[in-house]
Amino acid sequence: MSCRNPEFQIAFVGKIKTGKSTLINSLLGHNYASMAVTPETAALTKFRSSQRDYVHVDFYTPQEWKRLWASISSTADVFKREYQELGAEAQKNKWIGHAPIHREMANEDIEKELSRCAKGRNGRKQRGAYPFCSQYGELYDR
Repeated sequence: MSCRNPEFQIAFVGKIKTGKSTLINSLLGHNYASMAVTPETAALTKFRSSQRDYVHVDFYTPQEWKRLWASISSTADVFKREYQELGAEAQKNKWIGHAPIHREMANEDIEKELSRCAKGRNGRKQRGAYPFCSQYGELYDR
């Protein structure tokens, strides 16, 4: 039996700031998963190999966002405070239900694009250039 195009998925799950992104970056050989002081990879992020290099971002639908928001526990005070401080509610309608973003780019530009996504357009502390995404990004790397 031969495996011409083997595909499998590995999930990294654990407490906040325990080195999951560091391990992923080590395995990939690039700093694709953000390792900032604040939690960065709470949304589903997929990395896979492809002939083309690109970043793909899917956003929450209004229904998905409503379910997600309703699931926030009463003990999520830190999240709620940060949400308010960042003015996230004002940005929400711009991104909820947004069409997917697909950007092909040179392999050497992927790490920089993902860093921009994590930090936001101006490098300030925020949820990133693509907040409210259901899939932070699929990174396709050769």
